[in-house]
Amino acid sequence: MSDIKDILKSVAPTLATLLAGPEAGVAVSALESALGLTPGSGIDAVNSAMNAGLTGDQIVAIKKADLEHEERLAQTDADQVVAVNATMQQEAKAGGWFAGSWRSACGWSFALYIASAWALPLFYIQPIQLSPDLVMALGAILGIHTWHQGVAEVKRAG
Repeated sequence: MSDIKDILKSVAPTLATLLAGPEAGVAVSALESALGLTPGSGIDAVNSAMNAGLTGDQIVAIKKADLEHEERLAQTDADQVVAVNATMQQEAKAGGWFAGSWRSACGWSFALYIASAWALPLFYIQPIQLSPDLVMALGAILGIHTWHQGVAEVKRAG
């Protein structure tokens, strides 16, 4: 299978990436179609066909399949952003103290954590060390929230 990946890296990088991951079956199906093979013929048939040499039409078909899958992945990413935005909008509309302020509480907690990491050692006190994954998650939540707040302020300012 490494032969296929080497060829695909230059011709169809998206399919090469899919081939190495959990969506390998999707990549194999796309390659079978592009190479004119019987559906379900498998990775060995694709490998044999590619090692036998590719025609210009097959290269074009593989590049087309690659672009289609790249577009599908981009659409999936866009759909996820839309879903996150819809969730955040619903939270903002929900009202109530917790729904409207939990991100602010995260922000203040994060700021206190960063300040304590700087200030406590001045008094010979060891600050709490949080997991880097947790710190990164909090930073992402706050960054997304801040960006959306900025967009909302720009809209309000008109």
